[in-house]
Amino acid sequence: TAGSLAAAASAAGSDPAALFPRDLGQKKGLPEGWRCIQKLHKTGKSAGKCYIRFRSPWGDENVQSIPDAIRVDASKRGYDAEPVVRAYYQVREETAQTARGEHTEAKLEAVQRNIYTRKRKGGEAIYHVQCNFAYFRVATQGTPSLEQAVDWHIALTDVKSSALQRLEAAPPGPPVPLTQGELMQLLRAEPDMFLSFYSTFNKGKLKNLHTPVTNDLQVATEVHQRTWAILFQDAPEDVIQRALKEERARNTSEISLR
Repeated sequence: TAGSLAAAASAAGSDPAALFPRDLGQKKGLPEGWRCIQKLHKTGKSAGKCYIRFRSPWGDENVQSIPDAIRVDASKRGYDAEPVVRAYYQVREETAQTARGEHTEAKLEAVQRNIYTRKRKGGEAIYHVQCNFAYFRVATQGTPSLEQAVDWHIALTDVKSSALQRLEAAPPGPPVPLTQGELMQLLRAEPDMFLSFYSTFNKGKLKNLHTPVTNDLQVATEVHQRTWAILFQDAPEDVIQRALKEERARNTSEISLR
């Protein structure tokens, strides 16, 4: 709930680990009773980085993808998993096509810079916030509250400013557009905000090169850096385009399994 998240953020203080694990709810495609959980690596090379796992009604804590969750659920409940997995992928693709169509038809209207609204069937306005920098895009979930969307926009703008200052001093090479520390700053400021990440590149004749959307910042960063390295290499355009095509297939495959 909003109250429990706010309490967790207050308790966290300077310790971001106190914000985790975060229950992100019943993600679309998960079997009945399953939950999407955002966790934080506390030790090792990945310490401080967030990741997503799925929790079953039977206590399974570390299921890594929705198809895997369906297979675990099928083994417990006694049904054939593969038709359900295929249906999940089909619905996922149809949803993506619908989203692309809605974007093309400009059904998402700008309220102010980086705040957008879309009307539900009943006429209720839902607000989304998007923040773009360094070919990277951070997007919130929807909220019916314009006031909350404005608060999210302020938090995202503050972090964007910090990220751009850091990037100006960064060494040459594939950048890290948003660090885990900057993500922790966002979650402390607005603990009810759930974020998704993707990249949108433009270079010369290559326009609007989108990477798949993911809730995992570490994955989004890896995809961003690989795509950046391909796009900005010193190579003929046909070589770059072939490499981008292969990279898109790799990215789609990797993210679809999460």
